[in-house]
Amino acid sequence: MKGKKIWAIVLSICLVVGSLGVTSVMASGETDVAVSVTTDKTALKAGDVITVSANLDRFQSTIASDTDPLLTTMQFDIPYDSDVFEFVEGSLNSGYINTNILGVRHIPDQSLVRVAVVNANKPGTGEIIPGNGIEQTENPYPFFTYQLKVKDTIAETKSVNLNISNAIFGNVYTDAEYTYSQTPAAVTVYTAPKVTVNGSETVEASYTQAVTVAASDNSEITVNGEKMTNPCTITSKGEYTIV
Repeated sequence: MKGKKIWAIVLSICLVVGSLGVTSVMASGETDVAVSVTTDKTALKAGDVITVSANLDRFQSTIASDTDPLLTTMQFDIPYDSDVFEFVEGSLNSGYINTNILGVRHIPDQSLVRVAVVNANKPGTGEIIPGNGIEQTENPYPFFTYQLKVKDTIAETKSVNLNISNAIFGNVYTDAEYTYSQTPAAVTVYTAPKVTVNGSETVEASYTQAVTVAASDNSEITVNGEKMTNPCTITSKGEYTIV
C-alpha cells in the first residue's frame, strides 16, 4: 500500500491537468458514478442563505477489467449565477473530500467552486487518506457542502440550476475512467408580489408565506398589475385564491 500511496501522489499531478479528459455523461442506469447537487431550500428571497451539497449518490464500476474499483480521482466545477448569488466565504465543509486541501477552492472571477483531488476522506470523519479513495457504494453521501447567499440586488423572479460540469472521475491505480450521471438542483428566487388596493401599494408579501387581502367589496385589488377579485389570498409567487 505504501507504494500505491507514492504513485498516487506522483500521478495526481498528471491527472488534475486533464490527462484523462472529461468523463462521459450518460443515462443513470448505464453509468459507474451517479452524482447530484442538492440544496436545503428551493424557494428563496433576497438575503437568504442556502447550503449546497455536492453528493456521491452511487459508485458501481461497470468496467470488466476494473478488478479493484476505487474512486480516487475527482475533478469538477459547480458554477453559480453571480447576478443572483454570492459565495459565503469560509462555508466549505468536508464530506468525502477534505475541503482544507488546495484541491477544493472557490474561484470568484469564474463564479464557481472547483475540485481537483486524488484522494478522499473517511465518511463522517474529515480524516484525509492520501492515495486512498472511495470504495463502491450505493449509500448517498456528500463530497462536500458550501453556502451561497442571494444578493440584495435581485430585481426579478428567476429560476436557477446548480449542476456539476467538466467532470472527471477515475481510479489512479488502474487508469480506469468512470462514466457519470447527475441530478442538478433547481431553486427559484422570488421577488415580493406588488399588491395594491385602490391604486396604493399597501401589502408587502412574504416570500415564503401567503398574504391575505380582505378589502371592502368596492375596492380594486391588483397583483403585479392584474386586477383580482377581493377578498383574496396572494401567495409568495404572486398567485391568488379567493377567500
